[in-house]
Amino acid sequence: MFTTVQLEDERHTLTSGGYAMAPREVPHTYRNSGDDPARVLFIYTPGNHWRYLEAAAEQSPVEDESDIDRMLPILEPYGIEMVGPPLDVDDATVS
Repeated sequence: MFTTVQLEDERHTLTSGGYAMAPREVPHTYRNSGDDPARVLFIYTPGNHWRYLEAAAEQSPVEDESDIDRMLPILEPYGIEMVGPPLDVDDATVS
């Protein structure tokens, strides 16, 4: 099981027990790069990011790139900007 994380222009593959820190205002994204479900623990400070997660959870899951446009209105009130394209894990480095 591994998860690919991108922080600005750097990509890393996190294996079990790995971690990444994404400071505020730093563009970042992640994806489960394995075949099995991944378990991820997020710690946010300040802790008000849960409001965005709550709003996103009310939507049906994003199945593919065509669903992303449906999520854009949810991001705006929380100051979150969608950047892309989605991660391609071929050039990740294991850390």
